[in-house]
Amino acid sequence: MNRLCTQVARNSSWELTGYVVRLRQAIMNLAGNAIKFTDEGSVQILARTERDSGSLSLAIDVIDTGIGISDQAQAKVFEPFAQADTSITRRFGGTGLGLAISKQLAEAMGGRIDLQSTLGKGTTFTIVLPLGDESAIEMFDPTHEASNQSDSGGQQQDVQTLPPCRILVADDGSPNRKLMKVVLGKAGADVVTVENGQLALDAALNESFDIVLMDMQMPVMDGYNATRRLREAGYTRPILALTANAMQGDQEKCLAAGCSGFLTKPIQIDRLLATLTTELEALELSGERVECHPTTTSHPKSAPKPPTQTTQTTQTVGETASSGTSLQIDSSAVRCRYSLEDPDFLEIAEDFVRALKERLPSMKASLRDKEFDELAADAHWLKGVSGSAGYDAFVDPSIALNASAASCDFAQCQADLTRIESLANRIDLVGQLTGNSPRMKLSDTSPNSKSEKEMLTSSLPMDDPDYREIVIDFAGRVGGKLEEMEAALAADDWETLAQLAHWLKGTSGTVGFEQFRNPTVALETMSNAMNRPAAMIAIQDLRSLSARLAVPV
Repeated sequence: MNRLCTQVARNSSWELTGYVVRLRQAIMNLAGNAIKFTDEGSVQILARTERDSGSLSLAIDVIDTGIGISDQAQAKVFEPFAQADTSITRRFGGTGLGLAISKQLAEAMGGRIDLQSTLGKGTTFTIVLPLGDESAIEMFDPTHEASNQSDSGGQQQDVQTLPPCRILVADDGSPNRKLMKVVLGKAGADVVTVENGQLALDAALNESFDIVLMDMQMPVMDGYNATRRLREAGYTRPILALTANAMQGDQEKCLAAGCSGFLTKPIQIDRLLATLTTELEALELSGERVECHPTTTSHPKSAPKPPTQTTQTTQTVGETASSGTSLQIDSSAVRCRYSLEDPDFLEIAEDFVRALKERLPSMKASLRDKEFDELAADAHWLKGVSGSAGYDAFVDPSIALNASAASCDFAQCQADLTRIESLANRIDLVGQLTGNSPRMKLSDTSPNSKSEKEMLTSSLPMDDPDYREIVIDFAGRVGGKLEEMEAALAADDWETLAQLAHWLKGTSGTVGFEQFRNPTVALETMSNAMNRPAAMIAIQDLRSLSARLAVPV
C-alpha cells in the first residue's frame, strides 16, 4: 500500500502564471512514474521556493520510497523510450517516454530537472524553474486570498454540499456502494461501506456515525433485522432505508423496523443530498453530531453535480414496462446515463456490467429450476443496482420480472428474462467511451466523411526538433503495435492485448495524441472482459486514428 501526498512549503506564498499546461504535464509524468515504481511507502509532491543572490526559483520535488535507480541507469533515464533495464519493462510496463518529455518541458520553460536516487530506497526528481528577481515578484497571504475567494464565491454556489460528517452505507450491490462513496465523498462526507446487515450492525455499534443508509434486502442479515437490532441496542441516530420497493406498504414496513426515513432506488442524488442535509441539521440542533476530524474528503472545493447525462440515442424499440409475452427485440445500443469521462462513474458502470454478467447465469438457473423466490430476489437486486449505476433501460424489465416471479408465471418470467438478456448483450461501453456507435462505425466507411479527412497532430510543440523526433518515433511504432494487438486477439491472448492497449494509452497521451485515449481505455476494458466483438471494434477505431496521424517532417 502506498500514499500520495502534496504539500506547499510555508515560505511559498505566490501565484504562478504562465506555462500551466507544460508544468502540469511534467508534474503528472513524474508523479505517475513515482507511483508506478513505489509498492510500499509514499509518494510526495512538495512545492517550494529557492533563493540565490536575489533570484527566486520554483522547485517542485516528486519524492518516492520506491525501488530507486542505479548510478549506471541514471545516465540514461531521460532518453526517449529508455528504461533502467529490460526487467523493469517486463515487471512494470511503460514506455520510457515520460521522463524524456518532462525534461524537455522543463527546459522549454527555461528550467531543469534534477535527480537524486538511492537503489532500493527511493528517488527524488526536482523541477526547478527560474522566476526572476525576487524584488519584482508580488507575494501574498494565502489565508487572506482563500478567505476572499470564499466570500466572493459564496453566492454563486448552487450545488449542495454536506458539512463534515460520517456516514455508514450498507448495500449488497457493489455499484451502489461505489456510487455512494463517490457522491457523498465529494460532497464532504467520510463514507464507510459494508455489504450486509451483520456488518452494518457491527460497524454502527462499534464506530461513530452521524447517519446510516441501510439497504433493506441484503444477504446474511437483511436491513429490517439489522435496524431492529440496532434500535433494541439503544441506537438513536438516523437510519434511512434504501429499497427498490416504492409501495406505501414497503415504507410502513421500513418505519416499523425502526428506520427514520425512506429513500427509493434508483438513487436520486439531489434528493439524497437534500435528505441528508435535513437529518444533519436536526442532529446539529440536538447536539448529537459526531465530531469529525478533517480528512481529504471533508472540505471539498465543490460538491458533485448530479452526473452529466449522456444523450439518450439508444432507446429500446418495443420494450415497455408492461408485462406481455410478445417481444420486439432490436439491436440498438444500451448506454449508461452518466458521463463515463469521469473515471469514478466509469468504474461504477464497469462494476455493474461485471456483476450483471456474473448474475445472469444464476437467474437463468433459477428460472429453469422454477425457484421463483430466488429469481424475484435477483430481479429486485437488478432494479435497484441498474438504475443507480445509470442503466435505466433495465429498471422496467426487472420490475416486470419481479412481478412475474412473484406470481410464479414461468412463461412470463422467461419472456422478461429474455428482454433483460437482450439488453445485457447490447451494453455499449466501447461506443460510449469513444463517442461513436460501433454499429455506425462499421457501416460508415466513406472515406469522405469529416472524421476521415481530419489529420491528427500532436499537441507538443513541433517547432522543437526533439519533440518532432519523439512524435516521428511514436508514429513509426503504432502500426507494429496494432499488428501485435490483432495477433493477440486472434490467439485469444487477452492479457497481452490488455497490456498493449495500456501501452498505447500511456504513450499516445504522453506524445500529445489525446484522441487515442478513449479507444485504448475501451480496448483495455474489453480485453479484461474478454469481449471479442467490442475489442475488434476498438482496434478498428485505433486503425482509423493511426491512418490520420500527421507525421512532422
